[in-house]
Amino acid sequence: MTLKVVEVADRYGDDILRLAKLDPVLNVFIIYDWMSLRDRCGFYVALDSSEMVKAVCVIYRDRSFDSIVFCGSEKGVEMILDHIKPVRAVMPMVEFKYMKAVSRSLGHNIGSVYDCMLMVCSRDMFKPKVRHRVLKLEDRHANILRSFWMEKRGREISVEEAKELLGKPTFAVVSGGRILSIANILAVTSAVSMIGGVYTIPEFRGRGLATSVVSKATEEALKLSRLSTLVVRSENLPAVRLYRKVGYEPYKRLKWVCVGVDVKP
Repeated sequence: MTLKVVEVADRYGDDILRLAKLDPVLNVFIIYDWMSLRDRCGFYVALDSSEMVKAVCVIYRDRSFDSIVFCGSEKGVEMILDHIKPVRAVMPMVEFKYMKAVSRSLGHNIGSVYDCMLMVCSRDMFKPKVRHRVLKLEDRHANILRSFWMEKRGREISVEEAKELLGKPTFAVVSGGRILSIANILAVTSAVSMIGGVYTIPEFRGRGLATSVVSKATEEALKLSRLSTLVVRSENLPAVRLYRKVGYEPYKRLKWVCVGVDVKP
């Protein structure tokens, strides 16, 4: 079967969503990006001779690297990767079936690869455990978020960048003007919300802070969507236990693939 790769703007939207909604949990970013962030993303499709979409790939252009997600046929995904030739990117949700295509396309450019688990929680499964005061951050918290970024990543961000980050629902335990633990809702569709960015300052770990912020983020996610999901590194057993404690269960095992960068899940 002969396929061609094209970059799309407004065309093929129905076909992209049809393909992605075959698994709305796994493909939450594709659906969310098409519906809400189309102007900030690059969309590529692999088309067969009848112009049917066989695979779709989304590139979200972040500050220091691209985030890439895809679905559809393995051949179509491989052709799209051959076409876009990522240089600095993270592919955070790669199904095992695509790893041969990824390896053939990117070869020695592939860096670290991490085993991950996609976990899911419904309203019936949710068991919130909040033992700390958790704030939903607003624009007025921009400066403490800037300080947190410097502490966590050693990178300075502007007030405007901090406010942009706070455009996504963000929950934190704050003490003395310092963020101790944080979680974000990264993507929202009617079916699924994706939680990410869960982090606790090392000296404050083991105190249940992350359990509290994840509980609050999940509570909000389940108001917005039918399901809440997140991705965790499989070997991060404390995090897996935390997520199970508040009601998350494994949905699918994935690979987290880095290209030209090393960003851990």
